[in-house]
Amino acid sequence: MVRCIAIDFDNTLAHMDDPGYSGLFAIFTSRGVSLEAVREIYGKVTALVGFTICALIDAIQVAGLLKCDDTIAIEREFDYWLLGHLTCYDDSTSQVNAWLAHGIPVIIVTSGEESYQRKKIEISQIACTDIIVVPPTRKKSHVIRELFGKYGGPIIMIDDKASELDSVREDELSESDVRTIWIKRFDGRHTNQHAQYPHKEVTTLADPIIIALIDL
Repeated sequence: MVRCIAIDFDNTLAHMDDPGYSGLFAIFTSRGVSLEAVREIYGKVTALVGFTICALIDAIQVAGLLKCDDTIAIEREFDYWLLGHLTCYDDSTSQVNAWLAHGIPVIIVTSGEESYQRKKIEISQIACTDIIVVPPTRKKSHVIRELFGKYGGPIIMIDDKASELDSVREDELSESDVRTIWIKRFDGRHTNQHAQYPHKEVTTLADPIIIALIDL
């Protein structure tokens, strides 16, 4: 049996039920910022430091596209958007609870800004053994190696990015050490990535492939 499950959060356990983040961007376009500018600045902030609404507001203000006296209202509108659109996939809670009930530690290993990622997980109410947040400029492989050192093997790693799974192989953790699973949700943003190494592919956490790997 596996020693622990390391699982991603965004587009693996939960997603924003708002295609293209239109509601988020509308908070700024309603204040005269162009959609193109908001998308560009959002992308830069997310890649460099991890998204938070404060970081996005600051970056848009630094660009001279937003007045400084509207911050509180923007943060209030953002919280309303987040609570209204953060949605767990139908299988997430039941499967994680089943793994935990089976005595398997479940570690959420997520990439982004620490406080925002933890806030989303708290809102989702998904149970877990631990939460580890990895800065967006780093890969998750060093965390997986640490988990392997703590729990032993085999570990299951589930992620929606083939690049994160590939990094584990590049870090010389074998399939017998870490069983990698690439989950391709119906609204996944990274399903077209080209994996450099073979990974099991699923579309749901209830897939028999995962069940078989847990029981091996």
